[in-house]
Amino acid sequence: MKKGFFLFIFFLSFALNGNAQIFPIIEKEITDWEFRMVGDSVWKPAKVPGTIIDNFVDLSDLSNPLHPYYGDNEKLYQWIGEKDWEFRSFIDIPIVHYEYLEGHSTMEFECLDLFADVYLNGKKWHHENAFYPLICTNVPLDIEDLSLAAKIEVKVVFHSTLNTIRQLALSDSLKFPGGERVYARKPQYEFGWDWGPKFINMGIRKPVKVKMYHANFLEMSTELKALTLSENLANLTFDVSFNTAITYFEFHSVVKLGNKAVYRSTETIIPDIYRKATVRVGINDPILWWPNGMGKSEFYTFEFWITEVGKTEILDKETFEIPLCDIQLIQEEDKSGTTFYFKVNGQSVFAKGANYVPDDSFHPGKNSVTIVDMAADANMNMIRVWGGGTYPDDDFYEQCMKRGIMVWQDFMFACAMYPGNETSVNSYAEESYYQSRRLNKFKNIAVWCGNNENEEGWYNWGWQKELKMSAKDSADIWVQNESVFHSLFPTVLNGDYHNRTQHADYIPSSPKHGWGRKESMTDGDSHYWGVWWGLEPIEKFNEKVPQFMSEFGMQAMPDLNTLKKVIPDSAMNFNSPKFKNHQKHLTGFQTLDHYLKEYFSVPENIEDYAYATQLLQAYTLTIAIEAQRRAMPSCMGSLIWQLNDCWPVTSWSLMDYELRPKIAYSEVSEAFKPTIISVQEEKNNYDIYIVNEDTTMQADLVVQVFDFYGKPKFFKRIKVHPKAKSSAIYFRIPKKKIEKMDPTSVYMNILLYRQNPDKNYSSLVIVDGKDFYFVKPNQLHLPSPDFQIARDSLGIYSFTSKTHCPYVLIPGENGEENNFAGTLGPHNSMYYGSSENGIKWLDDLILDKSRIKCLNTLLKK
Repeated sequence: MKKGFFLFIFFLSFALNGNAQIFPIIEKEITDWEFRMVGDSVWKPAKVPGTIIDNFVDLSDLSNPLHPYYGDNEKLYQWIGEKDWEFRSFIDIPIVHYEYLEGHSTMEFECLDLFADVYLNGKKWHHENAFYPLICTNVPLDIEDLSLAAKIEVKVVFHSTLNTIRQLALSDSLKFPGGERVYARKPQYEFGWDWGPKFINMGIRKPVKVKMYHANFLEMSTELKALTLSENLANLTFDVSFNTAITYFEFHSVVKLGNKAVYRSTETIIPDIYRKATVRVGINDPILWWPNGMGKSEFYTFEFWITEVGKTEILDKETFEIPLCDIQLIQEEDKSGTTFYFKVNGQSVFAKGANYVPDDSFHPGKNSVTIVDMAADANMNMIRVWGGGTYPDDDFYEQCMKRGIMVWQDFMFACAMYPGNETSVNSYAEESYYQSRRLNKFKNIAVWCGNNENEEGWYNWGWQKELKMSAKDSADIWVQNESVFHSLFPTVLNGDYHNRTQHADYIPSSPKHGWGRKESMTDGDSHYWGVWWGLEPIEKFNEKVPQFMSEFGMQAMPDLNTLKKVIPDSAMNFNSPKFKNHQKHLTGFQTLDHYLKEYFSVPENIEDYAYATQLLQAYTLTIAIEAQRRAMPSCMGSLIWQLNDCWPVTSWSLMDYELRPKIAYSEVSEAFKPTIISVQEEKNNYDIYIVNEDTTMQADLVVQVFDFYGKPKFFKRIKVHPKAKSSAIYFRIPKKKIEKMDPTSVYMNILLYRQNPDKNYSSLVIVDGKDFYFVKPNQLHLPSPDFQIARDSLGIYSFTSKTHCPYVLIPGENGEENNFAGTLGPHNSMYYGSSENGIKWLDDLILDKSRIKCLNTLLKK
């Protein structure tokens, strides 16, 4: 057997004054593996970290006809979950000192998916939760004579996920809504969702490490226990555990803001009988962390290390990045129900964001940092980690912290009821303890939520009738649910489990009420799906405004360049099984057609259809977001379903699988700006609002009405003083005035100007601009576009139109991104700078303008 390559890390090898000599911890990552289906005679090289499917096909090439995402290949990989699989590795560990044999060894499997038996030199461990690691202690060692080399034979057997959960379901007297998947503690979306494929995959998904300890070793582990903020002081308490027999040493603390040290301390530590100590750090005049748009997202770096008393050599060290902030969920009774909003450092904040799902079906997290950046660039300040996925890795939360994103964190339970027997509850307890402890340092986590839609489903989706539950079974299932989500998780989070403290805000389920109940608008958070599931008109969003909207949305097709990678040209049609497989909602295209017919048109070719669905999504989300923001402060949150995708698919996402933004991404970015103009149609007037989350300002509001050739029909300029964190009406235009102009042939353009704060310039700057149409898009009498594209001697392109053209899009060619130009017309031009070589897509358009898409051409088709 070929010997594996291992990464050696020697932590410490020093002598402490008055203590025994300290020897290093030997740590190795196991990278040399083989795998086979149980019963096969041939072992094959295995990818670890990885999954079974990783070992059959290269997942990096989407256009590979064997790729699981390609066409309808999904069905070809379903057999994976029906089989048992095993992995093995043979490890030789050189021992630098014989006394390691008197110490102990551990092996850590960070993520085993899922029902796994682990054998280490024949000793067995069992694990069946992919959301927390298996740590095998006191690993038996096979020692070669004289060479002091420890040998470990590692074997991991994965029992068929599907067969195992079927047996668990059959043996349970209760029949749980959600079916067999509720017995598998792995990402629930892998069982198929209305935006995701079904791949019941297995494997060693994250690194495997072995550690060997000398009888005399030192290992430090630090956990943030408490953070309190007062006007001029931040107090932090850390629990430090020392896995060692030594009696005392010096503990050093340095806290930095950027590169500047703001706190230093050295103290002699004598651990208690449990080998623990408490360390307190105080920071004077702390710089607080603020959400995106409210201030700087500052964070502090905490460095802790230990040395021999009076010496400088570092024995062990840990580093943390911690944002100093206080985020509170405010749920108080008011005149209409119960509030639901967040305060950050004592200031109320309107939460603007979206729901995050795993960004890949096989390797979730590979693009999470870029996705967070795109969310922040779209003026978002909150991301909800949805409960049917997985807990992201630290880099996701680190980027959220750095970009000013608050995190709403679900536990990984969704759209079902889950077993509450002793074995299951113990597993949930360890999972929640591990994950909450891991994430405790990220103080930008605003709230933990027990599950996604479990309670809404229980009360509104007819589960009891569908499963023909007896009254006793129904009561038993609810009691088990209540014991987990109303008792266990808040106990874990708030300090009564393993004697730890987090003090995190917690809600048992999201939403609090189903969207069909009137209480959903007045009590807690809401998932409003009357638009889409209920086929209600999009204007319903103006009426259905809850205290906090944590889910709402509209589907749209992805960029066709993304879809073309997984669907051959011969199958790019609505009747093709390969095409249909990339729409997972049972009535997805029918629902899209319903709304397209009502508001736009239903194109016959896929390219125009993709464009039309993206317009529909942008139109819908803009109406909804503006309604929610106008209602501030009675509504204080707008979280779109959904931010991203796990594969190439038609879904509710703002960006597709390859992170190509849909048109809605640009429109949502505008709707989430700190200050926006919004128009609400009332019985007799069109009310013009300014929603201002910025500071109080003095500004000019200019209201104009034009026809589609640029001819002015109405003009009004007024001085306005929008207050900070306010939403108010600043002008009304009577409907009768617009009716005299023919509402199908005019539009209202509204601009908000303020003085440029840069004293070197005297001109005004535009705070926001808004085009408003008085009828539905498909009722507009838009003229044909008349695009003009020119390049001057300085290499500057001008892109204009003599007629008013909304939603201008230039489709990318040869895999290039689409270019969304927004509105062009007599009063809207675009300018692009270029290099000496020019801008290829604009040069191409000069020769062929027929590729340009806009609402005008869509409606004429």
